[in-house]
Amino acid sequence: MTKQDLENAECISTTMMGEKAFTIKHLSKILGVSVATVQRYLRAGKIKSYPYRMHGRDYFVTESQLREYLGENNE
Repeated sequence: MTKQDLENAECISTTMMGEKAFTIKHLSKILGVSVATVQRYLRAGKIKSYPYRMHGRDYFVTESQLREYLGENNE
């Protein structure tokens, strides 16, 4: 994933914590994996996230958290 890909990625908000925030569904599209795989990554702590209750029990991941994950996996 390039910097341009991340900048153009669909997100839920551009103002959460001052940056883009992504849902599990968005992350699955960005990372090219299933929603279940993203959920496993979150449970395992591979990707840091914040809980929110906008759509029931869900999580969002900020752009910096996603970049941190991508950096760890691209080394």
